Amino acid sequence: MAKKKQETAVVPASNYKTRVSDQYRTVCEKTGEFFREVVKFGALLNEVEDFLGNEQCREGSGLKGWLAENCPEVNYNTALGYKAMA
Repeated sequence: MAKKKQETAVVPASNYKTRVSDQYRTVCEKTGEFFREVVKFGALLNEVEDFLGNEQCREGSGLKGWLAENCPEVNYNTALGYKAMA
């Protein structure tokens, strides 16, 4: 029996801005499910970083620059902590 090749969904770059902002808002609003939402948020940030490539995270590039431009409400240092938890 041949195995089916697993398809991976490609997320357009424009969707990340909305997804990151929405998930961050969810993290801030949750109390009882906080840890689960933090891990989901960190995983999403890891996905965004993979999408951006392995650029150095300096001002204006990489995840740090992307957050500053697209989701300024998300502090970069906080984002690093959430990524580590994921």
